[in-house]
Amino acid sequence: MERGGWRAHRRAGRAARAVKATAMDTGKVKEIVDKWVIPTPGGAYMAGLENRPVLSSASASTVVDTIGREYLDFQSGQMGAALGHRHPRVMKAIEHATRTIVHASNTMLNVPRLQLHERLGGLLTPPLQKSLFLVSGSDSIEASVDLARNATGGYDVLGLHEGLHGSTSLVARSLSFGWDRNKHAALAPGTSAILAPDCYRCPVATTFPDCDFLCLKTSLTLADANFTAKPAAVIVEPVLSAGGVIVPPPGYFAALRQACDARGMLLIFDEAQTGLGKTGKMFCYEHEGVVPDILAVSKHFGGGLPIRRCQEISERITSVHAADE
Repeated sequence: MERGGWRAHRRAGRAARAVKATAMDTGKVKEIVDKWVIPTPGGAYMAGLENRPVLSSASASTVVDTIGREYLDFQSGQMGAALGHRHPRVMKAIEHATRTIVHASNTMLNVPRLQLHERLGGLLTPPLQKSLFLVSGSDSIEASVDLARNATGGYDVLGLHEGLHGSTSLVARSLSFGWDRNKHAALAPGTSAILAPDCYRCPVATTFPDCDFLCLKTSLTLADANFTAKPAAVIVEPVLSAGGVIVPPPGYFAALRQACDARGMLLIFDEAQTGLGKTGKMFCYEHEGVVPDILAVSKHFGGGLPIRRCQEISERITSVHAADE
């Protein structure tokens, strides 16, 4: 980022702290929540949130509540403000959009969308090439699975047992093995867990590198015996985020890539938490040079706006998908 941009960002943060907080007492918050809000088990509407600070404004790395208290936002919003809140260049882009085009029919192309497709294409490692814009991170995971099943003719999908890929009904009932999956009476068919490569708490009680990826080999042996149909894909986070910030050992993804190729399965990387520079490279898969067939990117992609979700897929997959339609 340009040095001047950072200076402007810091000035914006100081200006935000000078703005008087929007007042809303606890009684009013509770009244609104009790009367108008549907509670959910977790997230933005879970029970009890009215007893926590209610945010009024945000800028740079600081958020301010309704009584003027300031907090450092170590969560980056909902992990979506990698550049901080109200970054000047982001605000300028939003203002430009409001003066040109904000919304358009999905039956017509528009210039900003085409420009973004082209820009993303220049960031990707071949054969990754084409992108598809969606509404949410969970949507990008569902679309990734659909594309993999369509391209391979398979159905079964494997995911790491400590992975978390979204919160929509389908994703929660299928690929959220260590989280919400067991809370659903009707689980989505065609999905199974494989052991996460957690060297600190090894699931097979071995030590890297002598283990020779025993967690992966054991999981795939069981998966091969339990597939109900032709397998389609394996989906992984290159760094398991909600599962404990687990970094797989060197060589794990190369071994997984080889296993996928041997079974005719596609490799899907969910880089909601790691993509776009968060690990020191544009995408986390670049650290080991293992290129996935499908790459899902979300959260900080749009800095908190619902345009932030996309996925990049190889030309081979899009050709199959287009022909099938």
